[in-house]
Amino acid sequence: MTVVALIAVTVAVALVRAGWSGRTGLAAAGWALAIAAIFALGWQYGAWGIAIGFVVAMAVAIVFVLHAAAVSPARPRRREAASSTALPQGDGYAIARRLGVFVIVVPLSFIASQGLALAIAAAMKGNGSLDANSVATAMFIQPTAWAAIMAWQMTMDNLRNMAAPPVLVALLGSIIGALA
Repeated sequence: MTVVALIAVTVAVALVRAGWSGRTGLAAAGWALAIAAIFALGWQYGAWGIAIGFVVAMAVAIVFVLHAAAVSPARPRRREAASSTALPQGDGYAIARRLGVFVIVVPLSFIASQGLALAIAAAMKGNGSLDANSVATAMFIQPTAWAAIMAWQMTMDNLRNMAAPPVLVALLGSIIGALA
């Protein structure tokens, strides 16, 4: 059963690869076969079977990607424009704006997400003693909120708009903390 399921995973990845050329039916069949094979491995061996199935699928996929990289012709190089990460020379406003973006996106967003995480942890434990669940929740919420705030900020076009997301999150954290 295990060998059959692992062969099925290999065939499934090959079908998905064949589906890249626009034959969506093959890709769909490949995904269906992969799901069935991984399910069978999980049914028979639990998490170990699922892990082995995914490792085999990834190994086969890597072989296909390496083959595609080896046979693909090199693209001609185009002259690249100046990097957007290079600091502008002699333009104080542009440098100050980049520093402002950094300060708003990194430390301000970090502080806001940390405040939200601590407020939610405080609300979870109430007046009781320190609860492991509240600590784990805070350790999950802080980086998740920080990433979400930064992603939200990167859609903004000026510094004032970029400051709004961390301010709103800090306000939410303050409200939760006050109610805790």
